[in-house]
Amino acid sequence: MNNGLEMRNIMNKKTYFIIAFAILPVYLFGGPVITYLKNFDKITYSLQIPSYNIDQTDKPGSTYNSISNIDNIKIIESKVQSWIVTFPDLTKDDEKKFKKLLSEIGIQSIIKTKDNIIAIGPFIDKSMADTLSKKVQSYAGYSGQLQMINN
Repeated sequence: MNNGLEMRNIMNKKTYFIIAFAILPVYLFGGPVITYLKNFDKITYSLQIPSYNIDQTDKPGSTYNSISNIDNIKIIESKVQSWIVTFPDLTKDDEKKFKKLLSEIGIQSIIKTKDNIIAIGPFIDKSMADTLSKKVQSYAGYSGQLQMINN
């Protein structure tokens, strides 16, 4: 009686093996393989570099020599603006805690102004300074003020 039961187990294992490794892949991948073989001559490989016909004829005004000489331009005044985010409401007790919170969110450009006020910056872009001010406001709860500095 055990021989018959063992023989059934072996047959069941063979059946599962055949289903798993023969019939199931044919069922899953048969359609796409047949479609690929039918449309083999229509396939375009996108990794091939296309050849372009570059027009080598010069058009009027498109050469470097046609640009006028601009060496005689004199710079009279140069203004460079930078932005900082100041936190004037901080007390001496809050400074260490505030600096730790800033380092936790990845801000390391902490400076002190002439008035001994903690500030973040300088930033070239005002929108970047505003974004960081809002980030500090949401994370640490301290509101900053944008201040323009001329260099």
